[in-house]
Amino acid sequence: MARIDLKDLRQVAMDETSARKRHDYISMFFDLASRRLIFACKGRSAWIPGQFTDFMRSHGGDRKGVRQASRDMSPAYIKGIGQHLPNASITFD
Repeated sequence: MARIDLKDLRQVAMDETSARKRHDYISMFFDLASRRLIFACKGRSAWIPGQFTDFMRSHGGDRKGVRQASRDMSPAYIKGIGQHLPNASITFD
């Protein structure tokens, strides 16, 4: 992960999962073009996309370059995408 280059990232998918039906969530971000996991962190809230964009920036990415974000209809994530990926259209999965 230390050498990942995100300068060409344009499409992301977000999802979350919970360990053993508890509320210990992990949020994940995938590069849709390369079909690979590019970021994961604990939690499930509106601030998670901000953590992702910080990670992106540290790996050459530009949050304004992301044009598409796929995600479920979680209000927290919708809010976070609007704040942190301002040019991304949302596709609900």
